[in-house]
Amino acid sequence: MPVVLPEDEAARQMLALHERLRRMDAAELAQQLPPPGDDAALSPQQATQAALALALGPARSNGELGRAQALVDQVLRSTAPEAQPWQPWALLVGARLAEQRRLEAQIERLAQQGRDSQRRLEQLGEKLEALKAIERSLSKRPASAP
Repeated sequence: MPVVLPEDEAARQMLALHERLRRMDAAELAQQLPPPGDDAALSPQQATQAALALALGPARSNGELGRAQALVDQVLRSTAPEAQPWQPWALLVGARLAEQRRLEAQIERLAQQGRDSQRRLEQLGEKLEALKAIERSLSKRPASAP
């Protein structure tokens, strides 16, 4: 019987989990997550998988991303032998979280720019209407006789 290395088993489990999580809807995904609380009690495998689930979740909040990053950091800091096969996966999930945060910050910046542009357009529209009103009032005045 072939010997399965811990790294290979971790890879198989993470890939299978990723595929399963990717197909879940929000309610099913929420059931897969351990409740917030004592995340320190999770094994490196559980912490890495929970971080992945949080990262893949459709309704992410900043708290969930922060929690996911804390779980990843927990695995990366661990010196326990059972953490070693999970540390490369924690690095991968951590990189995904960092990219996700960067993209969400960029989305927020662009949304703010859009709101600012919309406000400026509305202000310019109001100024244009005021200028039109002035122009109409000037053209309605009777011409003075010479």
